[in-house]
Amino acid sequence: MAKIILAAGRRFGRFTLLFLIALLALIMSLCFFLLDQHVIWLFVLIGFALWTVDITIALLKGIFFANLSSKKVNGISRAQAPGLWSMWEAVAGKAIARKTAITLGDAVNASIRMHRTLLGFRRYYQLKVGIPLLAVTDKEAMFAILIHENGHVLNEDVNGKLRLAELEESLNIVFDFAPPDKSITGHLLYALWKRLSPSFAREKMRLSRDAEIKADLEAAKGGHGEEAARALLLVDASAIFLQQTFYESLRKERTGPVPPVISPTKSLLNAVSMLNMSDLLNSYARHAWSIEVDELSSHPSCAQRLSALGYAELFTIEPVSTSALALLEDDFAKRVFAELDELWTNPVPSKLQS
Repeated sequence: MAKIILAAGRRFGRFTLLFLIALLALIMSLCFFLLDQHVIWLFVLIGFALWTVDITIALLKGIFFANLSSKKVNGISRAQAPGLWSMWEAVAGKAIARKTAITLGDAVNASIRMHRTLLGFRRYYQLKVGIPLLAVTDKEAMFAILIHENGHVLNEDVNGKLRLAELEESLNIVFDFAPPDKSITGHLLYALWKRLSPSFAREKMRLSRDAEIKADLEAAKGGHGEEAARALLLVDASAIFLQQTFYESLRKERTGPVPPVISPTKSLLNAVSMLNMSDLLNSYARHAWSIEVDELSSHPSCAQRLSALGYAELFTIEPVSTSALALLEDDFAKRVFAELDELWTNPVPSKLQS
């Protein structure tokens, strides 16, 4: 049973719930047939028939409202990030760029997500780029990263179109409509889901890792393999370094009684400047390369990804000379840093440029 549902989920996503609805329709047809045979069946089956209608409504809500956005995300403007917008348009093309909202985050990461509006008849993309990511990369690396993100669009495996993730979102909506602790419908569906969830989670992570490799290969097309490999190793090395230095220090400062002496963004830039030392940067690159495969992770290991790009051995990377922060307009960059300081110091922070 679990294998059948997983196979259907991989292929049909949220529409897998239609098979359950079809089964319920068959049951309802049988009920109506029996009701027509004898009046006693009316009293025996009326409760079951009403429950079947209830669960069908819950499943339909899951199908229609999965990844549905009530309002469009407001991203940064072209005037605020002219370089970043120009680069994304060059990578993704004008058609995709017109349907993209670029937002900023606080992690050494970039991601792309698909949102649906009007019950799925309209779709747009949210490209989220971390300010720390811009700080540790240069324009060449960011270009390769954006090609990778566009690879997810081309491969139709962005969050929201990766079909198992879409099915999971549908089930979450069903449980919102029919809470397991408050309804028989939710309780029965959750009992089935609980049996499936371990296998579902493993398969979702496996598909996510495969999607990352496919996007890496997309980024390497057209003679960009070297840039893609360098960007991947640069980001992984920088992320480990900042996690051990800046982010760990920030966590202690936020939970400690004494406020930070200097602003978090200044601490970030001070930490990033240390990566200008080639020996330090490449020591963390070796660390990234040595991390073993985690089957529970949504991303392959650094070594796995580089191997897929044709790099069986670790190579040396050069430090960044001019960071990709130059892709932002100067005054806007200052406002973003102020918002980051607020985000990293305020216990109830506001959203960053989203």
